[in-house]
Amino acid sequence: MNAKYTLAALVISAALPGAALAQSNTNTNESQSSQHFLQQVARDNMHEMHEAMLAEWKAQDPAVKGYARLIVDDHSMLTSQLSALQGAQPFEQWHNAKNEGQQGMRNGEEHAGNEQHAGNKLWNLSGAQFDRAFIDHEAKTNEQSVKAWQQEANSNQNNDVTAFAKLGLPVQQEHLALAQAIQTQLDNGQNKQASR
Repeated sequence: MNAKYTLAALVISAALPGAALAQSNTNTNESQSSQHFLQQVARDNMHEMHEAMLAEWKAQDPAVKGYARLIVDDHSMLTSQLSALQGAQPFEQWHNAKNEGQQGMRNGEEHAGNEQHAGNKLWNLSGAQFDRAFIDHEAKTNEQSVKAWQQEANSNQNNDVTAFAKLGLPVQQEHLALAQAIQTQLDNGQNKQASR
């Protein structure tokens, strides 16, 4: 991976999930739910951006490359907003997230493990196979993301977190719609090649 992507990965890592722990802990289910949402968003942003940076480098189809650029830009924006919402220092966020990530993997957190597996799988693919695997993964993960963002946007648990979710939900919905449109485009391209 070149220096640009390594630097970007370090910047992304500065806004990882543990920062939600810096918020006051009210010990209510509502607060814990909002906190869990923020932690999941931070993890998802990191994974999405890492995979999209890989796609910018490896994708063959221009639509997939453009989508990957959009993902990096949008998730950078969401990460900045998340950091502002959480108000934690970057080193604390990185340190807490690193420790939480290690604990999560020991506890077998399914989502984090699936994201890591997807990244490894993508790394070993190229060309049209990479494009298909990346966009299929994006469609699947964005379906899950839209549900989580929708649930948080509809809750009235924490005004700041709910406002953040309402801001980010249309971004997630756009990513899902674009991923599905590119899936269709790739399907149509494959169908044309098969009929020749």
